[in-house]
Amino acid sequence: LGCGDDDGDWADDGGLVCESDDECDDGLFCNGIERCAPEQTGASVLGCVSVPPPCAADVCSEERGCVLRCDTDRDGDGAIARTCGGMDCDDRDGRRYPGAAEVCDSSGHDEDCNPMTFGFVDRDGDGWPSSSCCNGVHCGDDCDDRNASVNPIAIEACNGLDDDCDLVVDEACEVSQTELGRRIVD
Repeated sequence: LGCGDDDGDWADDGGLVCESDDECDDGLFCNGIERCAPEQTGASVLGCVSVPPPCAADVCSEERGCVLRCDTDRDGDGAIARTCGGMDCDDRDGRRYPGAAEVCDSSGHDEDCNPMTFGFVDRDGDGWPSSSCCNGVHCGDDCDDRNASVNPIAIEACNGLDDDCDLVVDEACEVSQTELGRRIVD
């Protein structure tokens, strides 16, 4: 702090007290962020306090800030994070790691760190995974896993169903208005 009448308040010990945070900042990250808070318990004679950096389980680097410590497996799944040279796509989720069994879920949770895979459930036994099994935007192909005659390679029949799971119902059928009316009534 410089000398002068407008450079701050005088402390009880005869020294100047800070007026702004930048007067306390020593330019280092790892020893904490310095704030001007002369009224706070533990403040220095200049009125500065230090708030520890947010590097709880990480290593602090003056050049890069908080750096992930690579000698640990944070989530305990046995796989090291990709940022540390490992293969774990999410070292904060113990259910996500390479080799984990992919689970059929509509939420799209990626258990095995492979966005192209999804859990396999085939309730109707037709060999096609249910469209309710997803991993992000990738889902199974069977649009009706309760009906074995409905799957992506099925022949479209004139039955009011999307037999081939292409999101179009009875596209190959020529149905007269009379026949269509009978189906609706039946």
